[in-house]
Amino acid sequence: MDQMHKSIFLRSPTLATIFATACLGLISCGATVGGSSPSYELAHNADRTLIMGETSQVLPLYNFVVESSDERRDRGALQTFWRTNYGVAVNADSSLEISIRDRVFLHFSPRGKSSIQYNVYQMVNASLQFEIQLKQGETWVDIEPVKEYDAQYRAIVRDIRNRMLRYLKEF
Repeated sequence: MDQMHKSIFLRSPTLATIFATACLGLISCGATVGGSSPSYELAHNADRTLIMGETSQVLPLYNFVVESSDERRDRGALQTFWRTNYGVAVNADSSLEISIRDRVFLHFSPRGKSSIQYNVYQMVNASLQFEIQLKQGETWVDIEPVKEYDAQYRAIVRDIRNRMLRYLKEF
């Protein structure tokens, strides 16, 4: 593990706890390999620019780094770099090095336009999709998130929605 990843992992006790619990869950319960990427509804009939801005503000709080963003696109309007977590899962019999990585996509579904005092807004439905993978040998395999990752993804969606509440009455 390189120094940058080690220092990020060590500076984030919440992330370290989630990772350690997830690793033990993957070993003891067995992760579902080949799982689908979970998707969470973020907003219904909301302003595209507002959603993009608030999402870009919240994701770094969870150690995601935005790779690309283009609010004119519908699919993949925002995409993050892979966030990789390294660790060792210790079992009673042995220890195993595990690498898990995940990233986020923001998707829009256009719903028309709205105007307020001479300003025209592109209204959209928005969803966040999380892709999570486990390293097996030299290849990365899609898995379904264990409950700790799912809880973190739901927290991200909740935080973005709470930030948007400052501007919107209902979404």
